[in-house]
Amino acid sequence: MFALFNKQKNEENLPEWYAELQESQQRWFTFLEKLEAKMEEFAAAAIPELKEILQSDDDLYKRTFHRVYSGVNGQLSNIREKARDTYDEKILDVYQNYNSQISVLSRHHNLVSDFRTACSDRYYDFDNQYEYWRKQIEKTQERDLEIEYQKILDEFDAIKNKFSCTQCGGSIEIEKIFLIETYISCPYCKTQNTFAPS
Repeated sequence: MFALFNKQKNEENLPEWYAELQESQQRWFTFLEKLEAKMEEFAAAAIPELKEILQSDDDLYKRTFHRVYSGVNGQLSNIREKARDTYDEKILDVYQNYNSQISVLSRHHNLVSDFRTACSDRYYDFDNQYEYWRKQIEKTQERDLEIEYQKILDEFDAIKNKFSCTQCGGSIEIEKIFLIETYISCPYCKTQNTFAPS
């Protein structure tokens, strides 16, 4: 009972404005939770799409991939900017307003400092989430060399027996992968045929 009495006494001693601080803090936390959910949903959907575009983009410079990649990063940055603007407007402004009105010597000044600390810590957690998803999206640029190598091998298997001698028309088998233009002798007439890899 004594603890209950002390609790009531402590609650009675809280200033009227403390409820507004608590409400602002709760709204801020809820807002960031929603932004994090939106960011995660967006990034989780974009990552496999970006990987697919990178693999299927035949352009040497991967322009289609980079346009989509830039758009995804732009959307992610917009979410972060929305959080930063809201933090400045709804948290820092409230903090500065109360901090200027309440003396540092007041026994309630720590409530204002605690509000700012809690909101800043939560914002820091949000920013860490943003960095995590940004790095995951950045990883989609990394080429999968194993897939590219397998593609080259498959193309080689498909074309290695499709060449014929320019002189006698005999079938010429390409026995290995060439990276530069090469002369290949016809096994029948010994004519030098030029093979230019594509």
